[in-house]
Amino acid sequence: MRVSSVQIDQWADSVHARGQLPELVRRLIGATSTLTQLAVRGADTNNFGGWDGTITASAGNAWVPAGASRWEMGCAQAPLGKARSDFRERTEATLAAQARELDFIFVTPRIWAGKDTWQREAEAAGHWRAVRAYDADDLASWLEVAGGVRLWFAESMGLSGPGVSSAGAAWETWRRQTPLPITTAALSTGRASAVEQFARVLAEAPALLMLEADSMEEAVAFACGQLSDAGHADAALCVTDVEGWRYVDANAGIRVEVAANTTVAATRAPREGVTLIVPSAFGHRARSKESDPAPGTARIELPRAEMHDFKDALMAIGEAEADAARLAMSCGRSWSVYRRVRAANPAVRTPSWMTDLAARSLSTVVLLGGWNGSRRGDVACVEAVTAQPYEATERDLLHLAHLDDAPVLKIGQVWKAKAPLELLYLFAPRLTGEQKRRLLATAEAVLAQADPALELAPDQRWMASVYGKVREESGVVIGSIVDSLTKLSVYAESVDDQDLMGGIDRLVARLLGDASPERWMSLAGYLRELAEASPSEFLRAMNAGLLADPAPLRALFVEHDADAMFERDFHTHLLWALEILAWSPRHLARVCDALARMMAFPVRKNLNNRPSNSLISLLRPWWPQTTASAQVRLAVLDRLIGAHPEAAWEVLAHCIPSGSMWASANAKPHWRDDDAGAPRVNHFDEYYVAEVGERILAQAHGHASRIALLVSKIDSFDGEYRDRILALLRDAVEFSDGERQLVRDALRHHLNWQLSFNRENAQALAETQSLRALYDELAPADLPTRHGWLFDQDWVELPDGREDDYQAAEAARGQSRTQALAEIFAAYGWPGVERLLAIANPALVGWYLPTLPDAVPSLTEWLIAYLAARDHPVHDPVARGVLHGLPADRRAALLHTLVTSAVGGLSLAALSAAPVERATWDLVVNLPAARQDAYWRTVRPGIVLHEDGEVSFVVEKLMVVGRARTAFHMLQFQEHVVDSTQLAEVLAAMSQGAEPEGVIPDGYRIARAIDALAKNDTVPRRVIAVFQFQYFGAYETRKSASILFAELANDPLFFMELATLAFKP
Repeated sequence: MRVSSVQIDQWADSVHARGQLPELVRRLIGATSTLTQLAVRGADTNNFGGWDGTITASAGNAWVPAGASRWEMGCAQAPLGKARSDFRERTEATLAAQARELDFIFVTPRIWAGKDTWQREAEAAGHWRAVRAYDADDLASWLEVAGGVRLWFAESMGLSGPGVSSAGAAWETWRRQTPLPITTAALSTGRASAVEQFARVLAEAPALLMLEADSMEEAVAFACGQLSDAGHADAALCVTDVEGWRYVDANAGIRVEVAANTTVAATRAPREGVTLIVPSAFGHRARSKESDPAPGTARIELPRAEMHDFKDALMAIGEAEADAARLAMSCGRSWSVYRRVRAANPAVRTPSWMTDLAARSLSTVVLLGGWNGSRRGDVACVEAVTAQPYEATERDLLHLAHLDDAPVLKIGQVWKAKAPLELLYLFAPRLTGEQKRRLLATAEAVLAQADPALELAPDQRWMASVYGKVREESGVVIGSIVDSLTKLSVYAESVDDQDLMGGIDRLVARLLGDASPERWMSLAGYLRELAEASPSEFLRAMNAGLLADPAPLRALFVEHDADAMFERDFHTHLLWALEILAWSPRHLARVCDALARMMAFPVRKNLNNRPSNSLISLLRPWWPQTTASAQVRLAVLDRLIGAHPEAAWEVLAHCIPSGSMWASANAKPHWRDDDAGAPRVNHFDEYYVAEVGERILAQAHGHASRIALLVSKIDSFDGEYRDRILALLRDAVEFSDGERQLVRDALRHHLNWQLSFNRENAQALAETQSLRALYDELAPADLPTRHGWLFDQDWVELPDGREDDYQAAEAARGQSRTQALAEIFAAYGWPGVERLLAIANPALVGWYLPTLPDAVPSLTEWLIAYLAARDHPVHDPVARGVLHGLPADRRAALLHTLVTSAVGGLSLAALSAAPVERATWDLVVNLPAARQDAYWRTVRPGIVLHEDGEVSFVVEKLMVVGRARTAFHMLQFQEHVVDSTQLAEVLAAMSQGAEPEGVIPDGYRIARAIDALAKNDTVPRRVIAVFQFQYFGAYETRKSASILFAELANDPLFFMELATLAFKP
C-alpha cells in the first residue's frame, strides 16, 4: 500500500490536517531516527507560541539532520507565504551565534513547485547552519521507509491495506465494541507482572513471542494496546490476513509483527531482528499438550484478575458498582466474555464455538452450573438432567475446553462455566420443557435430603467426613444447582416464561413450606440462593416458620456447630438471605417484620451477625442497605413501631448520629439487579434524619430508659430537638424512684463531663447549671436507691465534675459515700445497709462501714449474723471490704474475735476475707492443722510484693497443699526473692499438671523464671534444658531456648529422654 504525494496534498485540505501534520512528522522522525530530544506540538497545542518542533539527533539521515534542528510546519495552500513568514519571525528571534548551531526545516503537505528556490533564498541569508524544505513529495518518500507510520497515516485517510492494520487501529477496534470502551489499564488489571514481562521481552527482541489469554483476540488486543501505550506502534503492525505479510516484507522498518490468529502466524517464519507475536488461548496449550515453549521462544500468560480487582476495573471504565459486581461474577473475570456480553455488534456477541456440534452439551452446564466428575452423586445428577451416559457429556466438554475462548473450565475434576451469564442467555432459549423438568426433579431430590452431619453431636460435626456422615453429592454440585435455580428464575422473568417461574416457585414452596427444623438446618447454607430464586415463596415459608409454635426457624439460632477452628452459626445464612431480599423495596416491609420477630431468638454474644444489626442496616439514615426511598423506609419504620415497638426503638436508637459510624456492606444479590442504584457509603438523607428525629422523641416519651439514652447522646441533637429532650428530662420528676434514678444517672454522666472539661463555654455552662438543679430534683425518695450509684465501683463520675483534679474528686467521692451511708443507716439501720448491698458493690460498702461512728458498736455482731445467714461463704466481699477498710489494730481485734469464735465455718470465712499478710498468718499458725490446710487451700494471694521471706513462706505453704499455679502467680514478678530450689519445684509441679483449675500461667513470665534459674550456677544445665523443653511454647524463637538445643547437640541420647517425657507409656 502506497501513499502518494497527490493523496497527501488532497489530505492537506481536510479539517484534521492542521492538527495531524505535527503528529505525522513526529511519528516519522521517531520511526526513522536515533534521537536524544524530540518535542513536537500536538493537535491541541499547535496554536501555542514557540517552535513547532525541537529535535536533536545523534545520527542523521535523509530527512533528519545530525545534531540540533528546529522545525516549522503549515498546511497553507500557498506554502511560500507561510515559509517566508515563519523564517523571518524565527530568524529575528534567534541570535546568530545560536542559529549557526541549528538547522531550520520547514514542512508543508502541499506539492510545492517553488520549494528549491525558496530553500536557496533562505540559505543565502546565512543565518542558520542549514535550511531544508519538505513538501508532499518528500513526505511520500519518507513514508516509504516507515511502514508502520504509513499504515497508520493511510488508515487515518480512509485507505485500508490488504491484510494489515496498525497496532493502534487494531486496539481501538477491539476496545470500542462495548458502550464503555475497555482501557489498557483495565485490560492490564491483575497482570502487572505480565505487563513488565512484555516490556522486557520486547526490549530483548526475541524472534517469537507467544501471548496466552482467554482468547486469541484478547491476546492481540493486549499486545496492540501495550505497543500503543509504550510508543512502539509506529514500528509495529497487526497482520489480519495471510496477504498482509507482503506489506510487512516490503517495509523494512517494521520491528514487531502481531499475528491476528494462529492461522496467520503459521504462514510466517520467525526472522532475526523482528519479533513475531503469536496469540494463543489457554485451551490451545492443553490441546497441544505443551507446557514449555520451544527454545528461543518467549511465552507470557495473561491471567484473569481477582474478583474484586476485576470489579474495580469495571467501575473504573464506567460501570455502576452493582453492575460491576454482577458482571465480575457472571463474566468469569474475563475481558473476552465481558466484551462479548456488552457488545452491540451481533457478530461480536456470538462466539465461534456456538456452531460446534459439541456445544449441545453446554445446556447441561447452563442447567447444573458445575460439578465434580470424581463424585458418584455428581455424576448421577448430570446423567439425570441429560438423560444420557456421563461419558457422552464429558467427551463434548473436553472438546469445548480446548477451543479458543473456551466456554467451560475444568479445574482438577471440577467442571464449570467460565461465564455463566453468557451461557445462560445463549442457551436458555434452546432448553426444552423436558430438560427443565428434569433439572427441577433432580434439584428437589438432592435438596430434600437431610444433611447426614446433623446426626452427629454439634462438637463432632466438623469431623463428619471422618464418620462418613456426608452427602453423596459434592458441595460443588449442590451449590451450583441452587445457583442455577436463581439464574433461571431471573431469566424466566425477563422472557415471561411462566412455566419455568412457576416450577421454581413450587419447588421452593415444597422444600421450605412447613419445613421441619432439620430441613431448615440442612438447607441453611443455600438459603441465600433459594431466597433469590423465589423471593415470595421464600418469605411465605419463612413467615410460617416464625409463627408456628414452636417456631422451627428457632433451631437456626439455637443450634451451632462447635467446630475445631471456629463455630458455624446456621442463622447467619438466613440473615444474608433476608438482606439480599431487602434491597428490593417490595420486600422490605416483610423482611423487617421477620427480623424484628427474630430478635427474640438467642444469638451468641460475640457474634455481629444478629437480626438487630441486619434490621438497623436497612433503616439507618446513612448508607441504608436498600434501594427503597426515604418515604418507603419511614412507612416500614412506622409499621415496626406499631407491631414491634422494642425492636423499632433499637433501630431508632442506632439512628442517632455519633462520632464513629462504622458499618459493613450487606449481602447482595448474585443474579438479580435489586441493588442497582444502591446508596453510596457517604449517603446521608437529611429529610429522613429529621423524620427519624421526630419518631425518636415521640417513642422516648414516658420511658425512663429511653430518655436516659437521649440524655447520654444529647450532644447529637441541637435546636428544637435538644429543647424537647430537656423537656422530657424535666417530665421525669414524675417517674417512680427507680426510673428517676435511671434518668438521673444518665444526667450525672453528662454533668460530670461538662463541669470537668467544658466550663469555659458560657452558653453550655448556663444550661449545665440549670440541669444540675434538675439533678437534685430527680433524686429518689428511697435512700438506697438514691445513693446506690456511689458504691457501683471505686471510680464513679460525680455530678459536680472535678475530674480535672484527681485528688479533689477522690476526696469528694469518699466524703459523699460516708455521708450517704450515714443517711441510710440513720434512716433504716442495718436493714437499709443490706438493701444497699443488694444493689451496689458489696466490698466497697463494707470498706466504708467502719467509718460510721453509729454503726461501729454493732458492726461485729451484724457481720457475724450476716455471714451466718449466708452459710459462712469464703471470700465474702462484704467481710473483705470491712477487714481491708479497718486500721490494722481494729482489724486484728475483729479478726481475732471471728477466728476464735465457736461458730463453725466462721473462722475460715473471716480468714479468707482478711488481707494476705503476716498478721493473718500468725492467727492461722495457731489453728489446728486441718483448719490451717483449709486456709492455704482457699487463700488468694494474688500478685503482691511482699518481703522476701514472706514470699518464700507463702510459696512453701501453697506447695504443701498442691497449689503450684497459685504460687507461681504470686511470685511471677519477683522470682528472684525465692531460692532456685523452690522456684524449680514450682516449675516442675506445674509441668506435671498440678492445680489444673488454678490461674493459667503467663508464658512470658515462665520463660523469665527459667532464665532466672539458668543464671544460677547451682542449677544443672540439663535441668534447665528439660524446663525449656517442657515449656517450649513459652519461647518465641529457637535462639531463646539455647540451652535446650545446646544439650541436644552435645548429647543426642538426650532426645530420647525428652521423647520419653513427651510420650509417656
